[in-house]
Parts: sequence; C-alpha cells; structure tokens
Amino acid sequence: MKVQRFISLFCVIFLLSWSIDAYCQKSIGKVTYYEGTAKAGVHNKLEKVKLNQDILSDYYIETGPESLIEITWSDGKKSTLPSLKNIKAEELHSNSQKDIKNKTSDISGKIGSILKGDSDKKKQQEGGIRRDMFGSDSLITFEEAYSFYEAGDFVKANESLSKFLQQNTDDPLKKEAMFTLALCLIELDLLEEAEELLENFVDIYPDDKLSEYAEAILDEF
Repeated sequence: MKVQRFISLFCVIFLLSWSIDAYCQKSIGKVTYYEGTAKAGVHNKLEKVKLNQDILSDYYIETGPESLIEITWSDGKKSTLPSLKNIKAEELHSNSQKDIKNKTSDISGKIGSILKGDSDKKKQQEGGIRRDMFGSDSLITFEEAYSFYEAGDFVKANESLSKFLQQNTDDPLKKEAMFTLALCLIELDLLEEAEELLENFVDIYPDDKLSEYAEAILDEF
C-alpha cells in the first residue's frame, strides 16, 4: 500500500514538474514569414509552422528544399533561415544578438573591389564570353550569385553561391564564391557554419589576400 502511494506521489510530482517546465518555456520570437516547408518544435517532434506562431527557446527550426522562414525576435531583430537548415532556436537567437555583422561591414566593403576585380579579370581572359551560356539554363555564374549579395538578398545569394560552388569545382572564381558565401552565412546568423567555412578558406588559400580578411573576421568570433 505504501509502495503504491509512493509511486502515485512520484507520478504527481513528475507531471507537476513537467507542466511547470513547459509553462516556463518563454517565447523568444514569432514566425513572421515562411515559404515552402518550414518546421519548428522540440527536437523529436517538429511540426509545420504557422504565421505568428511562438518560437520557444528549446525549439529546433528546420527548412526543406526551396524553403525559408523569417523569425522576428522579441527585441525586434530578425533572422531568416534559408533552405535545408536545422538549428536550435536559442542558438539562432543568440547569434542575432552578436555584433559581428557591424564589425565585419567595413571588411565587406573593402573586399567588394577585390571580388569584382577578380570577376572582371576572368571575363577578359574569356574574351567577354560567358561560357556557361552554352550549357544548361540551370547553370549560374559568380556574377549572378554575387549580384544577390550586393542587393542584400542573402537567402538567394546563399543558395546561388552554394550552387555555383557545386557546379564549378575548378572555377578560377571558386575562392571568391567561397569567401562571399561565408559573408552571407554571417548575415543569416549562421555563425558556426561561417566560422568553419572561413577556417577552411584560410587552410586552402593561406597566401591569398582574402585570407587576411578571413582571419580578421575570425578574430571577431
């Protein structure tokens, strides 16, 4: 009899503790826009998001192919997660609070001329002809991908630069695309991915001018 009472009491305490924990999980943001398939929830129970849905601190956020989700945090800042990503909401929120975007904006402005200069140099070497025009319509050039970055459309820039790198593994502008992709990831608050990409960049191109800028950005992480 005492054992049964103990078990019952234990179950009541456990359920009460679980309920209090669930109640105390505060909302850190809301879904303000999404496209395609976007999900959110605890790690083993993700569900399709709805507009104005609360995002709790223990949620994971996941996007499918050709999808994105915009979250407006409680302080008014926003993060946009591009396609094929899975990240904990608390990490994305924490990244959005860091000042690394402002600290790297000067560097981004300085390297713009380098990236454009390398692109123009390649055009001259090719006689002004875009070779990929003779291939599949789905091929993308660095110039096209970089134009999205210049326009501040970091979701499209991220997807276009990733596609460019997949399609052009030996392209002379590979390093420029790799570096710009890292800058996009910073703008999208995907700092862990950006840091890893910049570290790889420095390892692959240790003597390149852009590596100096990559190391300067890494110092801000």
